Amino acid sequence: MWKKSHQVALNIYRATRTFPKDKARFYKMGRASAEELRQDLILSKAPGYLADASGLDDLLDEVCSMLHRLREGMFTGFPDAGR
Repeated sequence: MWKKSHQVALNIYRATRTFPKDKARFYKMGRASAEELRQDLILSKAPGYLADASGLDDLLDEVCSMLHRLREGMFTGFPDAGR
């Protein structure tokens, strides 16, 4: 099931890659997806499915921070903030 869902997401990205993007909305959606993943990690730890996710947690923190800086940079006049 994961492979099929992954393929659907990739196909949607390919089909819509030429659509105009509102960057602030795009960054906000990315942050929401990252936070949803964070919740999935928390849930997977509780029953013992995922014993050590510290590396994943650290990467997710970094991605969330980057997305936050990019979005905030748009409103402070520095669109490349976070690079």
